[in-house]
Amino acid sequence: MIRSRAPGRINIIGEHTDYNNGFVFPAAISHYTEALFTLNDHDHICKIYSEVLQEGFTCDLRELGIRQKTWENYLVGVMGVLINQGYKLRGFDCEIKSNVPIGGGVSSSAALECSFIFGLNALFDLNLTRIEMARICQKADHQYVGVMSGIMDQFASMMGKADHAIHLDCQSLEYKHHKIELDDYSFFLINTNVHHELASSEYNRRQTECKEAVDTIKSRCNSVQSLRDISLNMLEEFKSQMNSIAYKRALHVINENERVQLSIEALKENDLIKLGQLMYASHHSLCTLYEVSCDELDFLVEQSKSFDSILGARMMGGGFGGCVLFLLKEDDIEAVDKNMKELFENRFGYKPSPLKIEIGQGAVLC
Repeated sequence: MIRSRAPGRINIIGEHTDYNNGFVFPAAISHYTEALFTLNDHDHICKIYSEVLQEGFTCDLRELGIRQKTWENYLVGVMGVLINQGYKLRGFDCEIKSNVPIGGGVSSSAALECSFIFGLNALFDLNLTRIEMARICQKADHQYVGVMSGIMDQFASMMGKADHAIHLDCQSLEYKHHKIELDDYSFFLINTNVHHELASSEYNRRQTECKEAVDTIKSRCNSVQSLRDISLNMLEEFKSQMNSIAYKRALHVINENERVQLSIEALKENDLIKLGQLMYASHHSLCTLYEVSCDELDFLVEQSKSFDSILGARMMGGGFGGCVLFLLKEDDIEAVDKNMKELFENRFGYKPSPLKIEIGQGAVLC
């Protein structure tokens, strides 16, 4: 029997930069998905059950096609990519448990994939490295789920370290752990509980729009391969040659990469006021330039500015719903949560869900 566990993640700053070969600054959290594996008596048949969803499915390792339910495709995708790469699997049973909020922007999907592949790696002695496992999970997203995700979520779930965030270069996969020391402050999440079905299609559309900006400049500058290679001056030089949407998307990504670097410097200098300002700037850019926010997210961020104990706030994740990440005084979390719930309910007619987090460890066997 094998029991594996992998966490969800927050992203302190650096949103929609990973699939543009940019920089991100995520951290694993103490909420996780757990997978319990046992070998069965079948050569090819696998039975998987989700305690959270109260449903399961059976699949044949010889016929791992795309399925109707998205959650199944994350797991079938991991198995399919492994088999396509020559790894040998056989029949097993798996029970999955989780306390990672689904659709909250803390990457429940990466926690699911990473706990699953981490267990398979141990069950079948595949000898995969953590980075190799993260890449396989990313391919499962691409090939079976149909979302052209970057590497950040899976990387954070695999490589997380307690009390540390990860400064990740998504082009080279060079990374460095940074100790998170916030003194009397803490990160805190409020989940809007908004889930928009258009999120996946819009996510892929944003990639296409970013590529349009790259292609416009690449036609004149052969050295340009992604938005990572484009400076602000270069973008302005070619602004008149690209459509306004592509320009706005590129402007967000280029500035967001800079905000990641500035945020790390702010943390090193223990300048939490500066970090908070950068979080607000990130949200404004995601709202106005990248256009992936929604009324509920914008409301929480705007209301946060009236609380002296909150230094910064921004939407987190793919967008169109999910969570807002706050940087606030730890002693004031309960009061802020209560006031925010009341303000939000008065505006939208229902209460959002708080999520107090700790920065935790990456995938483990337990």
